[in-house]
Amino acid sequence: ALPLLGECDAPAVQTDVFQTDPRPSVDILLVIDNSSSMADKQASLASNLLAFARFLKDQQVDFHLLVTNTGVGIAHGGLADARDDLNGCAFVGPDDDPECQGRYLPSVLTGETPDLERALACTIRVGAGGNELEMLIRPAYLALTEPALSGCNAGFLRDGAALVVLLITDGADEDSVPVAEYVNAFFSIKGFKRQNMFTFDAILPLDEESTPPTCVLDPAAFTNARVEQLVAATAGVSDTICSTEWERSLWNLGSTCFGYRTRFLLSLIPALGPGQSFQVLVNGVDFPELGQYGETNWEYVSPVNAIEFGPMSLPEPDSTIAVTYSVACEQ
Repeated sequence: ALPLLGECDAPAVQTDVFQTDPRPSVDILLVIDNSSSMADKQASLASNLLAFARFLKDQQVDFHLLVTNTGVGIAHGGLADARDDLNGCAFVGPDDDPECQGRYLPSVLTGETPDLERALACTIRVGAGGNELEMLIRPAYLALTEPALSGCNAGFLRDGAALVVLLITDGADEDSVPVAEYVNAFFSIKGFKRQNMFTFDAILPLDEESTPPTCVLDPAAFTNARVEQLVAATAGVSDTICSTEWERSLWNLGSTCFGYRTRFLLSLIPALGPGQSFQVLVNGVDFPELGQYGETNWEYVSPVNAIEFGPMSLPEPDSTIAVTYSVACEQ
């Protein structure tokens, strides 16, 4: 029989179950803009990304780190060709620099990499000879799909680890592929039932009015919001590339992306009508929305369809979180 008008095909009640990780395990794809305008910013980035590596080690994060640039050739859907195009493949540092000797560096850095800080300092020196017509999202897509995934980037992606893309750019994405298509493609990597395990994050131009005159940026970046849309759609975080405190910026990004997650994406759209609410259990015990003194333990964030815990209310590592809610008819 045909369903009645307004009848829901989805279950009336849904319970999503999440497990917090006792030790964060994350695969980090670092996409660094290698256009000519990034030359001055890469020097600052290099001197401060060492704090990034120290954060990962101090937090005992089980990580894989792979670096690529934003170079995409015409054959891979790019708008122009440049000699430094990596098309999503790993960059291992300049081979002609005696301090780096890139050919001897691993394409995937981990906590076990000998002299990790030196290796990272070399690996992020992607240069500034990239395309003037910039594609900022596509390199991440190419890096995380075939043939790169089992070819030049083999060994990077792990099934049980969270996946984080961190884009560092001073420009605007000039790709024509709809952002929604990229959102679906990225979520499909971990599986749509595990959307909580992926975020796209960015250090980029954010606010033209507060940009200091010494920070030269592509004006189009303030009107082209493609990257910011992708960050929002994946519950990622962003910071300004014009910050004079790179270490603080990277620490903020790191503590959100690679520490214990505060947001948990729901699998279905909840009904939010009168009398409809969420029930949140932590290790089988009811966890109310408000604490004893009226503080927010958790809240529903509708733009990203997620339950977000307050900074002082995050369940302990290795906890089981169950979120039960009524399901909206239209999904």
